[in-house]
Amino acid sequence: MPITDPIFIPKDKDPEFPSEFWIIPACTINLSGTQEEINRRRAIIRRVNQLEGGKMVIKTVSGDWSEEIKSLAVWDIDSDALIKLIEKHAPGFCYHVVAGELTLIDFTHGHSQLGSFREQLRANRDRPTCCIYVISLNDEFLGERRCRQRFHKANPNYVEGQKCYYVGMTSKTPEERFAQHRSGHRASSWVKNYGIRLEPVLYEHIPLLSKADAEEMEVRHAEHLRSQGCGIWQG
Repeated sequence: MPITDPIFIPKDKDPEFPSEFWIIPACTINLSGTQEEINRRRAIIRRVNQLEGGKMVIKTVSGDWSEEIKSLAVWDIDSDALIKLIEKHAPGFCYHVVAGELTLIDFTHGHSQLGSFREQLRANRDRPTCCIYVISLNDEFLGERRCRQRFHKANPNYVEGQKCYYVGMTSKTPEERFAQHRSGHRASSWVKNYGIRLEPVLYEHIPLLSKADAEEMEVRHAEHLRSQGCGIWQG
């Protein structure tokens, strides 16, 4: 099936693209399917590489990052030979970029305009691999002067009696990260000493994010909970 909401990850950093080129999907990264399908996907790369012209390895990824296809961006290639090859060997679709505009060419259902190619470019660092997690804290630390002072400095609007939480981000599962805190590995002393349990209801609605986006979301989510009068210690 064609990926109708593609994003693209070039192998090279900051590549230069010509005014017109094709993106030929070849094989899915996990190489799922029968051996015959796998061989066919691999074969298209070999066949395209036999044609004269410019080539660049690029990944075609679905907008939700659930599907990933190894692809080739090609240009200055005999168009007739390329189209015949695509029709015979590609998995039913390809992409064509002219003057920065991206078109999906579906050999069954026709062409679809997908907008600006540049807006679909991503880097591996944009991959959503990090999640936000929230851990409830035992408020016993409020009885310790040093901890109480540090906590109130971070939470000047804390409402007495409200819940206290630790907010963090991780590339692991929340359960794995919580276990690390409790064991003392790369741990926050607040969680190691006062952590009670994960609170999924406070974070499970937040999708996976890139590392940079997760760092921003960690701060925003902590501030959101503080705005409700909660006491928050943030990673």
